[in-house]
Amino acid sequence: MIDRIVGDKDIESHAGELEINVGRPDDYKTVDASVFAGDIDASAFQGSKSGLFRSFNSKGPGRYRLHVHVGAGQIRLFSEETF
Repeated sequence: MIDRIVGDKDIESHAGELEINVGRPDDYKTVDASVFAGDIDASAFQGSKSGLFRSFNSKGPGRYRLHVHVGAGQIRLFSEETF
C-alpha cells in the first residue's frame, strides 16, 4: 500500500495488487490507470473497470499527475474521504 505521499506519482508493477491512498482527489490534474488483465477500483475518482486491457482516465483542478499500471492484478485508488 502506498500512503500519504504528496506530489506526482508514477507507479508500475508486472503483477499484484496496488492500493494507493491518493489523499485529496482534487489535488490531481491528470489520473491514468491501466491493467492488461484485472480490475481498477478508482473510487476516489468515481470510476471502476475490470477485464482485459482496461484503462481509466480522469482530469481535475489540481497540479499533480498520477500514473499507475499493473500487468495482471488490481489497482485500488482511494482517499480517506471515500475509504
